[in-house]
Amino acid sequence: KQIAQTGAAAYFSNLKSGDTVQSPFVAKFGLSQWNLAPAKFNIARTGHHHLLIDKPLPIPPDTPIPFSDHYLHFGAGQMEAVLTLPPGRHTLRLLLANHEHVPFYVYSPELVVNVAEGKSELPERYGKERKIELLNLPANGVLTAPFKLQLHASGMAVASSRSKQPSTGHCVRKFSRPGKTETIAF
Repeated sequence: KQIAQTGAAAYFSNLKSGDTVQSPFVAKFGLSQWNLAPAKFNIARTGHHHLLIDKPLPIPPDTPIPFSDHYLHFGAGQMEAVLTLPPGRHTLRLLLANHEHVPFYVYSPELVVNVAEGKSELPERYGKERKIELLNLPANGVLTAPFKLQLHASGMAVASSRSKQPSTGHCVRKFSRPGKTETIAF
C-alpha cells in the first residue's frame, strides 16, 4: 500500500465545490510536494493524474485504477482536461498514481460541479497551443516569503526534470532580489 507523506496533495486550481459550469469546461490540475511524469516512469515521489468522475476512491488501495469514462488517465503528464459532462450534479476528484496506475493516495478533496444546460463559450482551440501560467502571482509581481507558487501548463505534457522525457517539459523559474538571482527547476 502506497500512502502519501503529510502535506502532499492534488487539487483543482480553477474549480471549487459548488461551481456551476457549462460543457465543455476546463479542469486544471495542481499538485504539491510531489512530481509529475508520464506513466512509464518509475521515479520516487512521482506519478500522473487520474480524474475520478462520479466515483469514490478505489478500493482496495493496491489495485490499479481502471480505465473507463469515470476513471480518466492522464498518463502523458497532462495538467488539465477539457470535460464534456451531461447536465446535472457531478463529483470530481484527482488521484495521483504510479507508473502502473496504482494509487499513491495523493488526492484532492471531492468536489461537486453542477453542469447547466447549454454550451459553454470555450474556444475550440483551447489546449491546442502550448502555454505556461503562473496562477497565483500578485498583480504587482511581488511575493512575500514564504509563498506557494502555482504553475500550470496547457497544451503540453509535464514531466519531472529527472525523467528526461522527450516531448514534455518542466518549468524553470528565475527569482530575483537585490544582488541575487536564483534559478529553480520544477
